[in-house]
Amino acid sequence: MKLPKTPSTSWCFGRQAGATYSGLHGKLGELIGLTVMESMRKALKLNEGLSEESQHSLFARLKRYRVTEETFIERFAGMDPMKEAVLADYIANVHAISANSEIITLASLFIHLLDQLGWGLLAAAEAANAAELILNSISSALGRGRACGKISAKASSSECIDEMLLCLVDEIAACALGLTPQEAEI
Repeated sequence: MKLPKTPSTSWCFGRQAGATYSGLHGKLGELIGLTVMESMRKALKLNEGLSEESQHSLFARLKRYRVTEETFIERFAGMDPMKEAVLADYIANVHAISANSEIITLASLFIHLLDQLGWGLLAAAEAANAAELILNSISSALGRGRACGKISAKASSSECIDEMLLCLVDEIAACALGLTPQEAEI
């Protein structure tokens, strides 16, 4: 196919494409997309306080699953017999773990696994097995060796998601308290 030689016209798949073509395969579409992405980043940062920095936290990542500092305090009550004497240190340790880049990365994989299970793209048994691998990696990154507990594949995906989240919270809580996997069994 011979293309005409006009300086203001480009051709795309046999169609004339100029300033009126703004699909993803044209420069105009690319520039529009980049502009919109940058504008959305700025708007989210200004209006909602959302940015790469604010989302680089375990709490920010787990917020949509309703896992908060309060969740860790509730789990603390079941793990530590000394209670109030070490609560401040425990919360400080949880926040330090929450800011650890390696833990955020592994937790992001864990959260994506929860999403896949919730969307029905993975079976409960598949998700439970993969969750244990990620939890063992988190445990290893925290210097604890093997993660505590085993995740059972529940009948419903929502039950499995709840159990997986509880295992993640327990693993981080146990590490924040300095418990070994055997001591953390509750």
